[in-house]
Amino acid sequence: MKPLLRPYVRAFFCARTATSWRCSSRGCVTGPVLSLIDDADTQARWYYRLKQEYRHARAEARPFDNPVKPRTLRWRS
Repeated sequence: MKPLLRPYVRAFFCARTATSWRCSSRGCVTGPVLSLIDDADTQARWYYRLKQEYRHARAEARPFDNPVKPRTLRWRS
């Protein structure tokens, strides 16, 4: 049974891979907005805010102003 199904299974997986690559490349072009969860993604949100402020400071030729205020993070696992 395996030799008979092999071409069909291979075609199925190749089609899925091509579709997923096509969809992901289209998403990169449109620049989707990230949805970050408040508490779990705090460090990621800080990173993107710092990165944005750094770019703005360089473009406007002004000193970098840290937009992230000190805060203690507490997680439960």
